[in-house]
Amino acid sequence: MEAKNWGASRRDLMHRFLARFTPLLPDTETARVWARIKCGSEKKGKPISFADAWIAAAAVQLNVPPATHNARDYAAVESLVLLTAATTP
Repeated sequence: MEAKNWGASRRDLMHRFLARFTPLLPDTETARVWARIKCGSEKKGKPISFADAWIAAAAVQLNVPPATHNARDYAAVESLVLLTAATTP
């Protein structure tokens, strides 16, 4: 919103949209899972980005499959089931 210099009405629309979601704050166990994912991916020669590792860690912790169009970004995360265009009905 800042980068695109959105006006008040567009910002309000975004705030109302975001209010429908519950933010998840990382806890100690999620940080441990994140570290295992980040280090494990690097050891396999398939590094994962900082942000993608957090997404994967949260999904593993909550036992939910994240939806993505970039499944290869998560290729080294064995415990993760992904929803992709190929797997969605």
